[in-house]
Amino acid sequence: VVGKSAAAIANLIGKQVNISSSNCHNEPADALEASKPGSSVHFFEDGLYTATEMVGVLESLLDMRKASGRKNKVRPLKNPDLLRDRKVFLRFAVGCDYGISLLKRFISENNLQNIEIYVSENKIVNVLSEAGQLEIASQNTSLEKLWESGIPDGMVTPSLYVNCMVWGSQEKTASAREFCRKVGRQLFFNYLEAQVRKRKWTMWPEVKIDKCAHGMWGLGLALAFSHSVPKSTIPLFWASGPVSVGNKTIEWKPLFPNAA
Repeated sequence: VVGKSAAAIANLIGKQVNISSSNCHNEPADALEASKPGSSVHFFEDGLYTATEMVGVLESLLDMRKASGRKNKVRPLKNPDLLRDRKVFLRFAVGCDYGISLLKRFISENNLQNIEIYVSENKIVNVLSEAGQLEIASQNTSLEKLWESGIPDGMVTPSLYVNCMVWGSQEKTASAREFCRKVGRQLFFNYLEAQVRKRKWTMWPEVKIDKCAHGMWGLGLALAFSHSVPKSTIPLFWASGPVSVGNKTIEWKPLFPNAA
């Protein structure tokens, strides 16, 4: 079980499946190093949205992050070849085509074809245009550039606005989208400011913050778990702080105040 939600996911899996504690690990490296040749290893995560978390795990297992000065997310493997020698399944409760496409490309570029991604078909949120799918799949833009800047504007439709019937009409959808963009951009900035103060982050460029007004890279999810809320969910759900609406400035209180 991997990621920030590992404890909650492990508890849920334990209630549903009779797995020996010796076969269940919180560290991916422990699971791979305890496995036998020819066996399969299953990684569980709650969601796959932008692929940042899972790619970070795979990079860490291969000890790829050291060269760029980034901290490992998990313990590196003593023998990195183990990640390619085992049949590995990455299992997610829900996924987004944006993250799935990026993770597939990382797997392909790093000769990890032994790794399979599994998300139930009816649990996949589609936000990419055909051009967006091609942008990620092609090698015209490096993965490093995609992590840093996202894909060009217009290639992602935030999930909340894909189906106009959710809002009642195209006009209401457009109005809701504009409201969420204005408020969401301010809330995401508030979140980043807090990270700069608390964790010494470097403030992001304005254009990158603009792309995250509907959640990370504009995915616009309306998704929350009991244990966490992904940053790809609209900031109105999880972020807080002062926002200006019309001529008024208010202190925004999120639906899920502990998520950020």
